[in-house]
Amino acid sequence: MALSNRISPETLMEYRKALQALPDLGDYTPRNQDHSVAVLQEIEQQLTVAEQAESRARRTLELAREEAIMLGQRLHHAMIGVRTEVLAQYGRDSAAVEVVGLKRRSSYRRPARRHTRAE
Repeated sequence: MALSNRISPETLMEYRKALQALPDLGDYTPRNQDHSVAVLQEIEQQLTVAEQAESRARRTLELAREEAIMLGQRLHHAMIGVRTEVLAQYGRDSAAVEVVGLKRRSSYRRPARRHTRAE
């Protein structure tokens, strides 16, 4: 059985409505017992449980993602503060500046002088 194509929620809703109406057919007796009302009701109940578990898992994933984003933001802001502290404590041209991922002031190229022509 191919699991690559998910059945649409609309189709599943139609199937559930048909399953609810199926017991009203008094003379329904399938030749294949896998198509009996009892088996179909069991499959539908298992589907409902699986859908609820999927919904809970999605919510758990959403909460974990939100927490990871929040903690990433906290780390980002803390590191900005650390860089500011290192600059204040050690100065812009110290080796400690490179440790926190910044560039030393002396590493920047100085702008070249512009010579003007005398006319």
